[in-house]
Amino acid sequence: MGRRFLCWTTLQLRYDPYSRCNPLAVLEAFVEESRTKLLQAILLDPQAPTFYQACAMIDEMCELQKDVLPRLEWK
Repeated sequence: MGRRFLCWTTLQLRYDPYSRCNPLAVLEAFVEESRTKLLQAILLDPQAPTFYQACAMIDEMCELQKDVLPRLEWK
């Protein structure tokens, strides 16, 4: 069985054994409350959307999930 990583697809995390997305980078982004680090973690995945689509996806996710997610800033 291969290694499994968490990666972003649309607005949720999923398991993908072929992903290059680093789950520690996603966790680090939330610990540091940084949308920029989250964007970097998303863009590591070869199946990631474009830069602008990923930015819009992060903004939408943060708005829709503001009651459960920590407040992330572009820094």
